[in-house]
Amino acid sequence: MQKSSVTTSIIAILSFILGAWLIFDSTRKLVTGYYTGEQTIGLGPWATIVSALGVRPADLAFPFLFLGVIWIVNGVIVLLGTSTRYERTIAISIVTLFYALPGTLIGILNIFLSLREKRLAKTLPLTKPSDCLPTTVRSVTRTKTSRLQSQKSLPKVGGIARKRRLGSALFIR
Repeated sequence: MQKSSVTTSIIAILSFILGAWLIFDSTRKLVTGYYTGEQTIGLGPWATIVSALGVRPADLAFPFLFLGVIWIVNGVIVLLGTSTRYERTIAISIVTLFYALPGTLIGILNIFLSLREKRLAKTLPLTKPSDCLPTTVRSVTRTKTSRLQSQKSLPKVGGIARKRRLGSALFIR
């Protein structure tokens, strides 16, 4: 796991907040039959958008639950630093834009921050190709490379290549 930038941390925190809210609100709908605030102030602007598409807002509890889980997973992916973390964030943000107010605000902010981070990631120079590899892969690669270089430099005596393995000599003719 690499060290996260402040922007990456903000993206992850926003992902966790929206994911937790979607999970809470959809679970509440499944348990009580009402979304948060549905009885007092009514549903948000998202319900109007969904109703115009011919879908009943009451039928969206499971999709919202699934969307909340996706947002939580997205937050973990962003923190782990996978190579496609910003593309995933942009895609899930676009899907959530219809969830007017919280989804729209967090979605637009996440799209902006992800595009910014993606642009910055492309401009950072790499000193060598191994900079792209995680630390564990780099150490294994260096070990194999040093082993290969040491085998190439084995002394040849009279056409016989001498190899040493575990203290014993093996002669190949």
